[in-house]
Amino acid sequence: MFYDPSAEIMCFEDGNAFIGALNSIPFDAVFLDIEMPGLNGMQIAEYLHSQEYACLVAYITNRSDAVLDAYGLNVIGFIEKRNIDSQLPKVLMKIKNEISQNEYLSIKLSSDEAVRIRKKTITLIEKSGRSVILHTVSGETYTTKKMTLQELNSALNSDSFAYTDRSAIVNLKEVVKASKIQVYVRNHDRPVYISKYRRKEFMQLLLKEMKL
Repeated sequence: MFYDPSAEIMCFEDGNAFIGALNSIPFDAVFLDIEMPGLNGMQIAEYLHSQEYACLVAYITNRSDAVLDAYGLNVIGFIEKRNIDSQLPKVLMKIKNEISQNEYLSIKLSSDEAVRIRKKTITLIEKSGRSVILHTVSGETYTTKKMTLQELNSALNSDSFAYTDRSAIVNLKEVVKASKIQVYVRNHDRPVYISKYRRKEFMQLLLKEMKL
């Protein structure tokens, strides 16, 4: 049986109530009934896709005829209501594995200490002497001498992160102000400077992220 004490579960009476909560709560996964009052499960999945919400979708249904229509749109699995006891743990494990592989960054802080951080919460990674410092949206910082900036960038494996120069990487989604020579990221008072060698590439990536 699947069990994860760190998981938080929320229930909603209908699709409209769920959509109303999206602005304040970042969901990793959502379980939808294909047939629901008001907005149905497929309409909700289409809305999530159109608004570029990254949460995974699992359908709970007995409508085998709707499976092909519902596939795609970040769908990770289908659960038959009559077989929910046997199928739900398998889908939950798939969700856990997907989140672990794609949304978290594992960082070695020392020879006997490591942490896992959500990639999207990282605002800035910068080199300082022989150390690398990671800054997060909450204001927390993590310092490591066990991993290089290049190793962390490879582990991120995300188009949302870009070098400003050879000693700093910023999360493009967290840029709040930018000019040709510097950027500011959320909850970080001082600017991050852009080298002339990185300027063109960085601005292209930033504009792409902003979809301009």
